[in-house]
Amino acid sequence: MKEDTPNIGAVCQRLAKHAPSGLSAEQIAYRLGRPYNTLMSELSPLRDTHKFDVNLLIPLMRLAGSTEPLHEMARALGGVYVDFLPVSDAAHPVHGQCMASVKSFGDMMVGTAKALEDNIITSEERRELARLGYRAVGDILALLFQIDEAEARDRGRA
Repeated sequence: MKEDTPNIGAVCQRLAKHAPSGLSAEQIAYRLGRPYNTLMSELSPLRDTHKFDVNLLIPLMRLAGSTEPLHEMARALGGVYVDFLPVSDAAHPVHGQCMASVKSFGDMMVGTAKALEDNIITSEERRELARLGYRAVGDILALLFQIDEAEARDRGRA
């Protein structure tokens, strides 16, 4: 393994042992259908004889209440991972538009990266990037308007 590659197993083991969800590592192992000792061996950075089933990564993160392994992987690949919370979980009405803005900007970045794979942007790719870009700008402008409206509405409460 390269030196700059994080040990995702170790990240997952730490997550299982100190889950933000409040579940114990034993509870997480049970819910994953693994004996506790087996799960800890599979996630151990010191053991090469057991391998964690990658198909259990999403259930592990859901049980633990954290996406830290995704953040580590994204950082190692030069990117970022953004958690999109359901709008119903938002503490403020602006939250949903904020998430839409981040998502549409991310969609544009993905589209740009794909267009640049061959170092040439075709007319069709330019049209698609413009569509994605204008959507992102629109979402950001909508966010700014919502922020202004929220500030005006909340001005009397402060």
